[in-house]
Amino acid sequence: MREVDLDKKIKNGLIMWTIVSVATVVFIPVIPIAAVNAIWWLMAIAIAVVLFGVYGLPIGWTFTGLRIGHRKIVWAIRDDEILDIKELAHIFRRREKAMRKEIATVLSKRYIVGYRFNADRTKLVKPKKAVGVVPKSDPQPASQRGRCEFCGAPLVPGARYCKHCECAVV
Repeated sequence: MREVDLDKKIKNGLIMWTIVSVATVVFIPVIPIAAVNAIWWLMAIAIAVVLFGVYGLPIGWTFTGLRIGHRKIVWAIRDDEILDIKELAHIFRRREKAMRKEIATVLSKRYIVGYRFNADRTKLVKPKKAVGVVPKSDPQPASQRGRCEFCGAPLVPGARYCKHCECAVV
């Protein structure tokens, strides 16, 4: 699987939530103006936009902020090659357990691909390529077939890598 383009998601989130923020402020005075002039369809649209802004903006900006934090973690792992969980936790001022959870989130959302935790979950390792192959004549259903050690996804017969996290099949 390919990495999800995190920068594009952040950019789209910033653009969308900025537009919603401006639209919320613009449509607040439209409600009484439309009510006085008996333009009910405009008033209904204005109320819907304001309600979406009031309830949706905090959630949207929070998720955009989380993605920016995830981008910093991805940069530290991929570009700076900091693979020790204790060191990452120190850099980002988090406890090790919280850092492991954040990294697991980043890996599961495919913001970074090809890394997994080592056996005692103290470091990230980049798995070796093509260790083994699932036989093509596997009669078992996907629920009984082998599962990836890292993400738990069912393995496809004949595949050399897990289709979800790109770890080599052992």
